[in-house]
This record gives sequence, C-alpha cells and structure tokens, in this order.
Amino acid sequence: MRRSAQIHSPESERPALVTEQELTRHLNLSRTTLWRMRAAGLPHVMVGRHVRYDLSSVRSWLESGAAERADLFGQGPASILRSHVREDVRVVLPSCHWSRAVALDPKHRPQLPNRPATTVRREWWRFPQEAHLLDLHQWRYRRLRAREIAVLQGFEPSWGTDTGVSDLDLIRGYGDAVPPSMAEAIFGALQEHLRVPLRSSLEICAGFGGMALGKHRALTLARHVLVDSWPQACAILRAAGIWEPDSVLQEDLDTFDWQRAAGEIDLLSGGPPCQPWSRAGKGLGATDGRDLLGDTPTMVARLEPKAFVFENVPGLLTGENAPYAETLIDRLRQPGPTLQYGVAAGILNAADFGVPQVRRRVFVIGVRGAPVQEIHRVFDVIARRRRFADPSRVIPERSVPWRTLADALPDWAHVDDGWRRWVSQDAEDANLLEQLLHSAAERQQ
Repeated sequence: MRRSAQIHSPESERPALVTEQELTRHLNLSRTTLWRMRAAGLPHVMVGRHVRYDLSSVRSWLESGAAERADLFGQGPASILRSHVREDVRVVLPSCHWSRAVALDPKHRPQLPNRPATTVRREWWRFPQEAHLLDLHQWRYRRLRAREIAVLQGFEPSWGTDTGVSDLDLIRGYGDAVPPSMAEAIFGALQEHLRVPLRSSLEICAGFGGMALGKHRALTLARHVLVDSWPQACAILRAAGIWEPDSVLQEDLDTFDWQRAAGEIDLLSGGPPCQPWSRAGKGLGATDGRDLLGDTPTMVARLEPKAFVFENVPGLLTGENAPYAETLIDRLRQPGPTLQYGVAAGILNAADFGVPQVRRRVFVIGVRGAPVQEIHRVFDVIARRRRFADPSRVIPERSVPWRTLADALPDWAHVDDGWRRWVSQDAEDANLLEQLLHSAAERQQ
C-alpha cells in the first residue's frame, strides 16, 4: 500500500488546519473513504498523534486527478466527488481561536476592510493577538501577513523582505516605524519654513527607516547618518539602496561618540522607544529603562543642530506623564548655557496624510534661535499638507476620506489560506464589534 503524504512542521509554520471530523462532516464522506484517500496519497499533517488537513492541499490533490487514478470510488463517482469537494472545501474552515467574550474584546479588535486599520503595533507579532482581518460578509478571519502590515504603515510590500529578516521581526519593526508619508509632510513643512537649507542629518532609533525615508523624500541631504542598535533594522536600512551602507551605524546610544558629529549636523531626529509612555506598554514613564527621551536634551547640547524632530506616543503629554513632558520641553528649549531653541509639541494622525491607519503620534519640533511662535507656524504648515480627513466628520475642501484597509490591500479577500471561522454569525454581534472598533480607534495611542 502506498504511504500517504505526511507533513511534519513546527506549529508556527503550519497553515490553518481542519480536523478529520470537520472534513468528513462538511464533505459528507465516511471516515473509511477518507482513510482510503489518505492511503492513496491525500496530503495531511500529523499534530502529535492526530491527523489534520490543509484545505488548499486537499483541493490541489483532488484537482490533480489522483483519486480517479487510484480508482477509489469505482467507475465515475470520483469526478463527482472532486467537484463536490472543490465547492465545499472553500467553506470548511477551522474554528475560531477565541471564545465569544474574547473575540468581542476590544483588545483583540480584528481589522475591518471598510475602515482604516487601528494603530499598527510591534505586538502584532504575538499570535494570536491583534493582527487579524475580519470578513463579516463570509464570517471568517485570518492573520495579516508581514507584507500587508508593511503596506498599512506606508511602505512598499517588499520593504525589508529580501534581507533574511524573519516575518515576526518584520512585524516588530514595521510596528515601531513612522509612516514615510507622514514624515515627509513634517520635514517638508520644516524645510519650507526655515530660511536656510538642511543638508546633514543624524537619526537616532532609526528602526526600519520610515522617518528616514520621509526625510529622504522631503530634503536634499548631502549626509544622512542612521543609528540603531537592532541588527535586523540595520540590515534593512543597508539593503534599502537609499543610504550609503557605511552611514548606517549599529551602535548603542549609551556608548555613541557624539563628539565625532558635533557641530556638523543640521538636523537631529528620531523616535525613541514609546513603551514607557504608551497604554500598551508598562506605563513606567521616566523610570522605564527604555526611556531615551530624557537624554535628548544632552544629545542636542552635544550636536547643536539647527533643528530637531522627535516622535513618540500621545500618552507622553497626558495624565501622570504631563509633568515629565513639560520638564523635557523646558530642557530642550535651553539644552546648554548658550543654546536656545524654540520648541513645541503637536499630535498628528497618520490617516490625515494618506496612511490607511489611524495612528496618532506626538512630534516635538525645535529650531535653534527661533521664538516658539515660529514652531507653531511650522505645525500650521504641516496641517495644510493634510489631504485626507475623517469621513465621520465634515470633510474640508480639497480633502478626501481616509484610506481604508481595502483601499490599500485590494486583493485582501483573494488570499486562499489562513482563514478561520468567526466565532459568531449574529448580526447584533457584528454591530457590537463595529461599535467596539470605533470606540477603540478613538481611544488608541
């Protein structure tokens, strides 16, 4: 007897699978018939002692005519069964990961195609957390792929994919990035308002290069230094083909030699870790070991740039963190005895700049020797560069509604594998989920 095709793979690499009972029930087959199909080569996966089936592999095997060649069903019925299976295998989906209570919990909030995504976060790599797409028309959901998450952040889908960086690390890096189109609007407005050009830049916590890419598009830089301590981020920055490989420095800021760039940098920028100030983090603020914002005045004092731009989460400015933010801005206004900067902070939403994602972030902008009123005017210039608006409100003239996930990923429904049954097919639950998602989007950081 032929040995059937078995697949042994780590749990994290397996596609969505169905049980033997699920397959026989939905295809109206007996277990004996399914056993004969397995013996004839029907692909299956061994999960411990249990047999599981990948639906796309089942469909491919049947369409290959293997059942007919093995004459499993006598004269004729094989083609009828194959046709029957080809129809039904599309709707036989593995069960939902969650209970109803968990599935409707805003913490899980799967994304809906007709809305912008909620804030893309590095935690989306954790399975099964928030990186899921829900199709309410067919009551199914699946995990978003790394390439799709890149698009939701405003990158090309191939950004970083040819560097050997794993999909999970790609998701981590995309989640931390500043959307390039948002950064382009900020740096373009800053350059438009300044009287002198910005020719050199040093970026800390450069990550996957979202801020750097926007800066590259907006400014004509003769020198652009990118610093990050994460090897995967540096590999992607070097492979991008935009920056000179030797301008990407894999270094820890605690040991970075600031003197080698002192007086030579026009623009200092970066997005220090946001977890100390984010609701999704531990909320430890200044006591968090990841806090680098408190070191930025010292960096400014050492480099004396013409301007600086730092990005973080809105939680930095609210609640118990507000006093810290006020002190930080005061220190940035006078980082050294003879240095003075005009400094202001503002909250911007990436969705307003064409990113298919509701992502509110605070930007702290400073210009050497400028009054604070000038920085407010820079934010006014940034605001004039917005071309998208919240469709639930009055849309300004010359603006269009926010881009949705379906706008950015037009083929989202044509992905063949990875789908699971949604926990409920109740219209009331669908309405409740819509409300929860809307409420979560308004509160998110």
